[in-house]
Amino acid sequence: MAKEIEELLQGVVSGLGLPLTQAQCNQLATHFSLLLRWNQKINLTAVRRPQQIATRHFEESLFLLKLVSCAPGLLIDVGSGAGFPGLAVKIACPSLSAVLLEPNHKKATFLKEVIRSCGLENVEVRTQRLEDAIRAATVSERTPNRESLPRASPRGEGAGTEPPPPNSEPLAFLSGYDFSRAAPTAKRTAALAAEVAGRATLVTLRAVHSPRKMLAALAQLLAPQGQLALFLGSDDARATAALHSFHWSSPAPIPHSHRRVILLGCLATESEPRQ
Repeated sequence: MAKEIEELLQGVVSGLGLPLTQAQCNQLATHFSLLLRWNQKINLTAVRRPQQIATRHFEESLFLLKLVSCAPGLLIDVGSGAGFPGLAVKIACPSLSAVLLEPNHKKATFLKEVIRSCGLENVEVRTQRLEDAIRAATVSERTPNRESLPRASPRGEGAGTEPPPPNSEPLAFLSGYDFSRAAPTAKRTAALAAEVAGRATLVTLRAVHSPRKMLAALAQLLAPQGQLALFLGSDDARATAALHSFHWSSPAPIPHSHRRVILLGCLATESEPRQ
């Protein structure tokens, strides 16, 4: 299986023309391998076949790098799930800091195990929904130091969460883990949310049928020159692009997909003409 994973990822990376190092390819392979193993125990993705995982998840996520810069900044991946596109983009762009929002505690634990196993730095998993993160930032009385975004350890430890024992078997570990311990306190949640609001250079959202109702909340995460990347169907992309709160680029068709596209947008300002 390791050889098959390596060959599948090699095809994805070379097909997209991405200049990844062997170390980065190894990290992608670790993510891939853990996904296959954990998916036997918890429902991380409905896609089961390795070939489909390579194209539907890894290729689709990494295709974003053909459209946006890999410059240093802050990535916020909303509803990160099994780590797509957030973890794949973080691996390919190590200079990015990343915050992965995933309200499901089991999925969040998986993300932390991938981070720990890959030795990734400057990435944090938060067990929050987008709406909760924005609400916490709004009501927080704390004035954040915007130069001091919390940095996760290489194990990907998040607020109030204990990582798996370093030498444990992930599938065995899941059966005895108390996922209720992963919930941060309300005060900590508000402080963390305030630190990311208005700072993201890139916000990603995938696997949401209609993101239009979420745009106002997503906009609050973006820095003035930040970009929003939506992974969605072509019909939803057309409907979303008709909204004037963002300047939208033309939808970019995703390779090996009949109808899925990436729609990029940036905040419209009062002084700029809107579409």
